[in-house]
Amino acid sequence: MKHRSAALLSAFFLLFCLTPYAGKEGEGAATHKPTTPPGQSERRSKAGVKALARVGEKVQAGQRRDAAKPTLLKPDDREERLAALNLDQVKRALAEISADQEREGPPSSAQHYGRAVELTLQQSIDIALKSNLSLHIAELTKDALETEIPRAKALFDPTVGFGLNVSGERSFPEQSPIQELNTQSVTPFIKTTVPTGTALLLSSELGREETSPAKFTTEYGSGIALTVIQPLLRGGRIYVTTKPIKDAEFDVRIEEAKLRAEILRVIATTKSLYYTVALGEKVIALIQAAIQRDKTLIEASQALLNAGLVTKRDVFSAEISHAKDEAKLVNAQANLETARNAFLGVLGLPIGQEVRLLEKEIGFHPVPLEVEKWIVTAIENRPEVMEVDERLSKSLLDIKVAKNLLLPQVDLIGSYGRSQNHSAFERSLAFRGQAWGAGLVFSVPLGNVAAKSALSRAGIEQERLQQELLQRKRQVEQEVRAAAIKLQSSSERMKARSMIVEQARGKMEVSRGRFALGLATNLDIIDAQEDLLDAETDLLQAVVDYNIGIAELEASIAGPL
Repeated sequence: MKHRSAALLSAFFLLFCLTPYAGKEGEGAATHKPTTPPGQSERRSKAGVKALARVGEKVQAGQRRDAAKPTLLKPDDREERLAALNLDQVKRALAEISADQEREGPPSSAQHYGRAVELTLQQSIDIALKSNLSLHIAELTKDALETEIPRAKALFDPTVGFGLNVSGERSFPEQSPIQELNTQSVTPFIKTTVPTGTALLLSSELGREETSPAKFTTEYGSGIALTVIQPLLRGGRIYVTTKPIKDAEFDVRIEEAKLRAEILRVIATTKSLYYTVALGEKVIALIQAAIQRDKTLIEASQALLNAGLVTKRDVFSAEISHAKDEAKLVNAQANLETARNAFLGVLGLPIGQEVRLLEKEIGFHPVPLEVEKWIVTAIENRPEVMEVDERLSKSLLDIKVAKNLLLPQVDLIGSYGRSQNHSAFERSLAFRGQAWGAGLVFSVPLGNVAAKSALSRAGIEQERLQQELLQRKRQVEQEVRAAAIKLQSSSERMKARSMIVEQARGKMEVSRGRFALGLATNLDIIDAQEDLLDAETDLLQAVVDYNIGIAELEASIAGPL
């Protein structure tokens, strides 16, 4: 029986080999008639019969080998493997899950957010710049620090006020009646500090004094005075007094640099995720096309099996290839959903909002590599470098102020005023009297440890920031070079993958033709289809990587190419 099967299989192969192959309609394939010279046809037919007989023997040997394979495993090993992987239990669980999903219906989270949003790349960037949460946080942080500038400038705003004073005194002199003295006074004033560190105080005083009972008298007094306190050493510099204002301005510029850096990051991330979502949709389309080819191959293999031209193994191989592509489709769909969620996150849209990309074609626009020019531009324009520059300038101011605190406190004090006392209130406002004064106040803390420690810390901070600036510039250069390498490698990959795609398509056409002629098994077609799918996917990935590399490079140099 086995010999008859092999002979029958050999006969079918012979029939397919002798049948002319007509190409598919529309592919330009032509049917070639045999041009064998007379006398050679019979010899070739005999040679073909012998060759097909050898093929039949190989098929029988393969069947015997396949039948013998199960005996290579011990019964205990097979039982352990079946116990570890209970396929029936897995199938039942999957069936229950599918039934539950069918009863509940497909998830439609997007329906809560209205119709789908159609987006171009530029529209996506505009939405991200308007709605991205990280950008909102950075903007609010900057706005909060901007309020510190007027608060610091309020140090030089004038302050007005007044003082009220009431006092009484009773004395008991010997051999004299008891004397009482009552005083009431009001003292309005205005004071301010100027950027030179000078403190100004303008005050006035209106007073009333009563004595009794021996001789009841009432006397009024009034006066006005200006007092000036000017630090000569410590605190006597403009940069010391205005340091709170300068620090607030530095902090605002630092946050502005951070905000610009965040804007560049959001733009680059938006472009990257837009391309990634487009890639996911393209990959799914490729896998779906591969699944259709798998179904066609399964039907062809089943038809050949029914005709007795192939074994059940060929059908199994085609079904395995189909199952693998189905698994790839599931993974691709999950990756696409993950990419969409990340895309919605950077846009600031609700997670679950349905979006449709209007620019689905992923273009390729090569740019010339100008690495050294890009590095210079990046170091000049990167907000991260500007941030460290601002912090370094702030550190230099801290050092200057710390050095000033090492000086002793020497203050020059001067005052001038006019006053008048009279029993009549109106005449007490004549201010005929004069008074002036001048003096120096000197003080120095013993050891001055606090000021010395502040200066040491400021110097260490400045050195640290200098090293951080060098490190930041090196990081920027590395990012630019890495982006340039990514562009170059993606471009080279595209060249190689384009050639591989052409070769894989040719390989698949040849495999189909040989399979139709009976000269090849479906394993050749499966291998060709897998190569084609991998090559097309890798080519798309290389194109997307190139576009993502351009987006990252633009973020690295803080501007368009």
